[in-house]
Amino acid sequence: MKVTSTISNNRKTLLVLVVSLVEIMLNIGRVCPDSARYVGLSLFFLGKQSEYSQTVVMRPAIPWMAAMSSPILGMQLSYGFINALFWLGGVFVTYRLTKLLLEDETQATFAALLYTTSRPLLDYGAAVLTDSAGYFFVGLIVYLTFMREKKREKKRSTLSMAY
Repeated sequence: MKVTSTISNNRKTLLVLVVSLVEIMLNIGRVCPDSARYVGLSLFFLGKQSEYSQTVVMRPAIPWMAAMSSPILGMQLSYGFINALFWLGGVFVTYRLTKLLLEDETQATFAALLYTTSRPLLDYGAAVLTDSAGYFFVGLIVYLTFMREKKREKKRSTLSMAY
């Protein structure tokens, strides 16, 4: 019984991973109207440009990471690769959050599939932007909050059983 369940869960995980990787490959490095602003900040970090858009300075981490990896990957692919990692992280966080809340592997798989095929992620998830990291960190904050609350509940129930 346990072996069958493990194989089924592995198939679900593989399905989510394959769908996510296909979507990433189809959308990696997409250039959007705002992309030039982020590339400008990356070029500023590299010392290749003296001006940058003030509106993107609030989110400097991904442009900086893209600037550092651009000599190897190129600017467009650097953004795409970094955002792809956040995309996959968001899929994982969505799966774990749903499993934590609903305690159901199938529902967690569906939630991860819905996340990875959602329109905002397809449009901006692996683009030359910073949206994917934003989606990831919002999900991570929610997941960590609920995980902490679950631990508190478990601790309270353990303490109440002791009395």
